Amino acid sequence: MLTRRLPQDTPYESFVSDKSALKGARFAMPWKRVWELASEKEYPYNIFMKTIDRIRDAGAEVYEHVDFPSAEDIISPGKWDWNYPDDPAKSELTVVKVDFYNDLKDYLASLAENPLSLKGVEDIIEFNKRHPKEEGAWPDLHGAWPTGQDTFHHVAETRGRKDDTYKSALAYIRQKSREEGIDAVINAKGEPLDGILIPIQVDSGVANQVAAKAGASAYQPILHHLVPAG
Repeated sequence: MLTRRLPQDTPYESFVSDKSALKGARFAMPWKRVWELASEKEYPYNIFMKTIDRIRDAGAEVYEHVDFPSAEDIISPGKWDWNYPDDPAKSELTVVKVDFYNDLKDYLASLAENPLSLKGVEDIIEFNKRHPKEEGAWPDLHGAWPTGQDTFHHVAETRGRKDDTYKSALAYIRQKSREEGIDAVINAKGEPLDGILIPIQVDSGVANQVAAKAGASAYQPILHHLVPAG
């Protein structure tokens, strides 16, 4: 969830409200490949549904089965899959690898101190090779990194190039997660809804995947995470 900085003298209780704050609010529950995954686990699905009942009792309207039109296009069945669909021109992983390469380079360049003079993912790969036991740079050598540093190598291969494949993948996932995703659900009932209720993690994180693809800073405030108590 996103947070915002508050003045130091702002009392916390000024942001606390009772259930009357939900009166008249309108929410959606995407079922296909989101809540349907949560429903396969009796616990805590039953706890979630009791929470939904309480939201309704507080005066809110909750619409069930308001699905992401693109659910089958971008949400893999069963769990979050970076490489779904398995097409570089449509894959989230294509964008992630290029952005990670460039963002890491910018981050390292911004450090006030960089004693190892690391400039990018290639330097990190070489450092890990020189310290395999500490960094787990090779398969089966370190329990925390059973596959070595394969992902780093895949990232390095991109050289951070925003080529036609990258641009196609970026356009695809934005279209499917925004216009054919969150925006479509929010506007499915005439007047824009106040938010979308998702069962965080109980759906194996797939709904968070839609938010991530759409751009978390723009969309997470309207994705209201339901977290099981305890």
